[in-house]
Amino acid sequence: MSENNMDLLIQKFYDATLSSEEEKLLCSYFKSDQVRKEHLKDQSLFLALENRSAYWESKWETPNFGKMVDQVIDDQVKEQEEDERVMQMIDRYANHTKNSPKSKKNVWFCAAAIFLLLLSLSYPLYRTVLNPSLKKRDMTYEEYKKSMLLVSQKLNQGAEQADKANKTFQKTQKLLQQSLILRPNEN
Repeated sequence: MSENNMDLLIQKFYDATLSSEEEKLLCSYFKSDQVRKEHLKDQSLFLALENRSAYWESKWETPNFGKMVDQVIDDQVKEQEEDERVMQMIDRYANHTKNSPKSKKNVWFCAAAIFLLLLSLSYPLYRTVLNPSLKKRDMTYEEYKKSMLLVSQKLNQGAEQADKANKTFQKTQKLLQQSLILRPNEN
């Protein structure tokens, strides 16, 4: 790739308009031993950002919500099967005892108590996993948006400061060259 194209890609990097393919080209350029001297400061910044990005991507994996929902559904199916097994045990026990109205009342009372217990135990799971509040999701998105805007602003400020420093350096260099050209043999 030509020198002008690399300069253009680096500028696109600082403007945050780099495509995925261009980012790969820039990455391979900075990882090579063909980096020009004027791009060394850009190389260190780019590679540091890439390393930090890779580090955080490895730390924070996106949760698999489909897998979580499948697990909750499997748990509910198991609970249902357990409920049916308990009801069968209750029926067997009821058949072994005498069929007095009092024992039938006890069986239904126990079944209702078990049902209410299972219902009360599964309600917090429903509230936390299957029904996350919309407000929490919106807050998370807004926080993410704000943090990305802040990063963008800081990158732009850094690029502006680097540009100012570069211009000052060039002016100083020109002044030094002019003073050396005007008085070359004063030493």
